[in-house]
Amino acid sequence: GFRSALATRIRLLGDKEEELRETERLAREDENEDLRKLAEKEIISCEEEIEELRHQIVSLLIPSAETDKNDLVIEVTAGVGGLEAMLFTAEMFDMYQQYAAYKNWTFDTLTYTSSIIGGLRHASASIK
Repeated sequence: GFRSALATRIRLLGDKEEELRETERLAREDENEDLRKLAEKEIISCEEEIEELRHQIVSLLIPSAETDKNDLVIEVTAGVGGLEAMLFTAEMFDMYQQYAAYKNWTFDTLTYTSSIIGGLRHASASIK
């Protein structure tokens, strides 16, 4: 599956990079001009294959662009900072609530714990 395909590409990339290093050494050190020219052509080929393998690895690591249309639960909690943090948390929760309304999503508040001094300690909501 995914892991074996990724492992294969990574192994091939390592092998190809080693081949490139050896070919570059040969191109620098060999006294035969024909062999050096052949090595230089091989270097170009290796670099192209390395670039293609890197592209394949990135493609395997990045998830497809499929949209997740499942419901979600959002949770906000005030961090360190006292009243200022709780006010910010309240603003964030309100922002999510307004965005859900803008998108015509259902926003159901599950928990809402406000503070005596103002602001919001913790809240969670279900968005559908």
